[in-house]
Amino acid sequence: MPRRGAVRPWPELGAPPQGLSHQSRLYLAWHKQRGHSTETLRGVHDDLRLFLEWCAERSLTEANDLTPAILERYQRRLFDLRTRDGRKLAAQTQFTRLNVVRELCAFMMRSGSVKKNAAEDLALPRLSRRLPRGMLASAEVDRLLAQPDTTTADGLRDRAMLEVVYATAIRAVELVALDLRD
Repeated sequence: MPRRGAVRPWPELGAPPQGLSHQSRLYLAWHKQRGHSTETLRGVHDDLRLFLEWCAERSLTEANDLTPAILERYQRRLFDLRTRDGRKLAAQTQFTRLNVVRELCAFMMRSGSVKKNAAEDLALPRLSRRLPRGMLASAEVDRLLAQPDTTTADGLRDRAMLEVVYATAIRAVELVALDLRD
């Protein structure tokens, strides 16, 4: 097992310009040109490597070998995949890995390497939406809104600011930039 942080090479699949390895390198270079962080690039590289290893096991080497049915098989593989401790991959992990493949297919179509985007209709896993941590309970919100002394001008201003923040969830920097007419 390579040490954490080490970049493992991916298999060489097909010959340029249609080979999946060549297309993946072009896609990764496109990410670099866009100025993505080192961590993002490493994540994309690793997700591509996993996909290319899966393709190599099935003798898929060319960009045109990818079809909607093939990508659905990869999606099922991710759904069935287990971690070392026997748990299923998290929906977020499945989403990220599939999204890299979907973006690769879109990139290959934009660059003219393939005529049709095989991942065009690929349904990504639904991600659950969680509430932010540390939400105030309604009693706590009521206590907070009752704090300013509304008999003074400053207290009235503070109460208005708290209510605007509570109602709109704007950032503090946006709040202090507001004018009375806003």
